[in-house]
Amino acid sequence: MGSMKRITIRQIIRYAKISMLGLCSLTAISNTTWAFTPSAQQISEFQKLPESQQKALAQQYGVDLSQFQATGSSDGQQQKQPVVPTIGQRQVDYQKNSQRSDTQKASPYQDKKLKPFGYDVFAGQPTSSTPLNDIPVPDDYMIGPGDELKIQLYGKENQQFSLDVSRSGEVDFPNLGPISVAGQTFSELKKSLKERVAKQMIGVDIAVSLGSLRTIPVFVLGDAYQPGAYNVNALTTVSQALIAAGGIDTVGSLRNIEIKRHGKLVEHLDLYQMLLKGNSKGDIRLRAGDVVFIPAKGPTVAISGQVQRPAIYELKGKETFAQAIANAGGIKAKGAKNDIALKRQTNSGIKVYTLNLTNKSDRSFRIENGDQLKVKKQSSQLTSYIKLKGAVVRPGVYQYHKGIRVSDLLTSINSSLTQGTDLDYALLVRKINLQGDIETYQFNLKDAILNKGSKDDLKLSNKDEILVFSEARASSNQSDDNSDLSNSDNNQATGNQKHSAYSGQQGQQGQQGQQGQQGQQGQQGQQGQYQQGQYQAQANSQAQSSGQDRLQQLQDNGIKKLSLTSLEQKTTSEQISDYSRNALLDPIIEELRLQANINQPVQIIEISGAVRYPGVYPLSVGERLSDLVRAAGGLEESADLNTAEMSRVTIVNGRQQITHKRFDLGTSLNSKVGGDFELQSKDRVNIFTKPEWREESSVTLKGEVKFPGTYTIQQGETLDDVIKRAGGLTRFAYPQGAVLSRESLKEQEASQIEMMKKQMEQEIAQLTLRRQTSVAQYPSSPSEAMKVVDELQNAKPVGRLVINLPAILKGNEQDDVMLQGGDLLYVPVKQKVISVVGQVQFPASFVFDPRESVSDYLNKAGGTKAQADDDRIYVIRANGSVMLPNNSYWFSRKNDELQPGDTIVVPINSNYLDKLSIASTATQMLYQIGVAYKAISD
Repeated sequence: MGSMKRITIRQIIRYAKISMLGLCSLTAISNTTWAFTPSAQQISEFQKLPESQQKALAQQYGVDLSQFQATGSSDGQQQKQPVVPTIGQRQVDYQKNSQRSDTQKASPYQDKKLKPFGYDVFAGQPTSSTPLNDIPVPDDYMIGPGDELKIQLYGKENQQFSLDVSRSGEVDFPNLGPISVAGQTFSELKKSLKERVAKQMIGVDIAVSLGSLRTIPVFVLGDAYQPGAYNVNALTTVSQALIAAGGIDTVGSLRNIEIKRHGKLVEHLDLYQMLLKGNSKGDIRLRAGDVVFIPAKGPTVAISGQVQRPAIYELKGKETFAQAIANAGGIKAKGAKNDIALKRQTNSGIKVYTLNLTNKSDRSFRIENGDQLKVKKQSSQLTSYIKLKGAVVRPGVYQYHKGIRVSDLLTSINSSLTQGTDLDYALLVRKINLQGDIETYQFNLKDAILNKGSKDDLKLSNKDEILVFSEARASSNQSDDNSDLSNSDNNQATGNQKHSAYSGQQGQQGQQGQQGQQGQQGQQGQQGQYQQGQYQAQANSQAQSSGQDRLQQLQDNGIKKLSLTSLEQKTTSEQISDYSRNALLDPIIEELRLQANINQPVQIIEISGAVRYPGVYPLSVGERLSDLVRAAGGLEESADLNTAEMSRVTIVNGRQQITHKRFDLGTSLNSKVGGDFELQSKDRVNIFTKPEWREESSVTLKGEVKFPGTYTIQQGETLDDVIKRAGGLTRFAYPQGAVLSRESLKEQEASQIEMMKKQMEQEIAQLTLRRQTSVAQYPSSPSEAMKVVDELQNAKPVGRLVINLPAILKGNEQDDVMLQGGDLLYVPVKQKVISVVGQVQFPASFVFDPRESVSDYLNKAGGTKAQADDDRIYVIRANGSVMLPNNSYWFSRKNDELQPGDTIVVPINSNYLDKLSIASTATQMLYQIGVAYKAISD
């Protein structure tokens, strides 16, 4: 048995060697002519060999072993191979083929981004294996040599057979002998075998199916991706054969594929019918020896723009413009059907046609080879609409129809408007001509919604815009604007007039930005001088370090920090609500300014003074004084109803004049009296405040008063009056150290601190540049000086007003202070302490002793330092006043005696330290004596 097995293996090896020789020779031929793949039987025999012998045979004959592993299986059935798209490679081949064929080159005016349509559908890796083992066999399938029949007998006998159709077209059926089956269809085969078994095998029934199908040779020629001969399944159709050949080259035709059989044309295949309509009528099943021929591509048209499938399409016959657009999938929703451009190459140049797809004659327009169609976009501009903007629940664009009113868009106050909407003022903006000029209409929003059909419920026109405002206002400082509307006409030429506080804010921000740019340029200039001084210092002294090291050293000393600090710009701009008057009206006002001309003055007006929202407003059609006051949010409580003023610009003899008119505001706003008057362009109304009007003011008393707290004051009330209302001072109070803080003084002090900061920064910069070009030594470095600047940046203004509270309490009217709203009085507890600061050995505080003089306290602090300026010693009183000593002796006068809470300051000698160090020392001392601010903050 073992001997027989060895003989069988030898025979198999010998057969495999012979097969491999044949395969190698055929493969060599196929590399030059046709694509060839080993048959299933050869592959099956080869795969039965051990793996070591397979590798030896493959290496001996130069055959790729993976070819047999990928295309066959041990049961003789072919396996599926993945189809790898080769679109990228195909594009390269297309470029090569385009170089070979002048007729197939793209037109110079075609869109270079467009690709030929349909070629990527059939693109794949060429292969001769087209496995179709899993699909049912149709009844009209023609049985032939190589097919495998699966026979199952049941009934009296139960048997299964696999019968191969021989070359003679017969199958050797057990117990029945040879049966001729070739040439029969599958349905005829099943019928004939059933009849044969029924006659010769009584009590037995039969079931017939097909196993492995035969392979047939077909030819894919012409402009295929890889033309050649292919062994394909007997069920293979034309499209499947094209896939086996890797698809169609981009120079080949998709619309005129020919199928030839025995030298005769049997079918034309138009792949566009399959790709665009799903019609596979021409995709017939191939037979052995059939030829699929792909001719060169015919005329083409490039279709781009707003179509579903922009691409280059092949034409067939005399196609029309409508058919070409249909091939591209039709026009998109954004495409313009009535404005489609067609470019055509002629002998005299490129000719352009404009076609309309909705026009019957244009739809039948004949397309020629090389035409280029481009579908343009439709206009994105709104043509019929009403725009709703502002403090509404659903802002946006709405449909316009004739007779529509405001109440049709805003049906309810609760459901249509947001919370906080201004119900007394709304604006309608209307375009009045083709140029886009506008005019405005003011109306009462509440009346428009509640009283449908009223005069406020305006009828709308096409492209109207409704502005709904919020009651919230970010800023009401527009009344501070000092601009004069009388110069509006001249401003249109110069562009320098500011019509509102908002414009003034923009100008201020622009100026700040310009200053920031100038500061940056100045910094660059300083850096240039700095580098120049650096190189000069390096040339003058070899002991100096290198330029780069010196730059790094100066940066470490604070110069880099200085440059960043000096360029920092802090601009505080008020936030404007999205639905405020500023946000919604500014574009309208700007548009009114731009459309003004010599025949039409700018339609804007201004109101200032005691109204909620002072500023510039559009001059609406028929607007009167009451309308402007309503637009400005109404009168404030402080408004004077007896007197108001209107300034009006008039032209007299070609010259501009401004006239001022006083009127009774209450009478003018009374509709029953009829004093209301109509406004004109550039009118400015000023609503006066009631004489001696003051908002409710209050002051705060803290510390050693009997009843500390906040007290409401009236104009003219003094500090003595409020202290008496608070019950006077406690017995522990120290009135000599009382501190009065005032808001207006805080603002003034903050500006002084900012000015000092800028001056110190300039001195630091100058000192830095001097140190680059001088060998002089300075006791303070830039980094130390920058610490002073940082401390000033964090300094909080106190706003202290020096008062003599003991004199005030004694009834001295000259020392008494008239209070202002927001004043804060702090009366400390009596502290018997004397502080010594400045250039002494040990700065400290000591218990007050009336018997000791200034020199005694200086001695307690260890005496003055060498750099102290003994001639400029001064004392800061507890109430904030400064007292200088007598030059000849120490406080010999009685009124110069020290008091509890005083601070003795010993300054530094100016000859010992430069100005920068003096400022640094002074600032440090300023912080050491900040008792007043801490008392107030506590």
